[in-house]
Amino acid sequence: MDNQIKSLQNQIRQLRLALLSLSGILIIAMLASFTFEKNDIIRTKGIIIEDVNGKPFIMMGNPIPTHKLRDRKDTMAGLVFLDEKGTDRLYMGKDGKLQMGGKLEGPKFCRMVLYH
Repeated sequence: MDNQIKSLQNQIRQLRLALLSLSGILIIAMLASFTFEKNDIIRTKGIIIEDVNGKPFIMMGNPIPTHKLRDRKDTMAGLVFLDEKGTDRLYMGKDGKLQMGGKLEGPKFCRMVLYH
């Protein structure tokens, strides 16, 4: 019985040593990955951020990426926030018509108010 306990204790020590070694190697690998080829720029044509249900919530690009769940299909560039139905709730960009009540409105309504 004592031999079994000593054998199990040796195995536990060996497993701890192996776990510490693997943890150290993992930490060194992670640190090394951050130091080599540091590139602070991400280049892409567009970004779609989805909600927990997989529906688009934020879309950004030049042009804004197309998505089957988005109501609006015209070409725009900038940033758009969508509601759960796919309707534009907020658009920031230089072109396109304003969408109010699900309808596209002309430039007479295109005005931005800033609140402090």
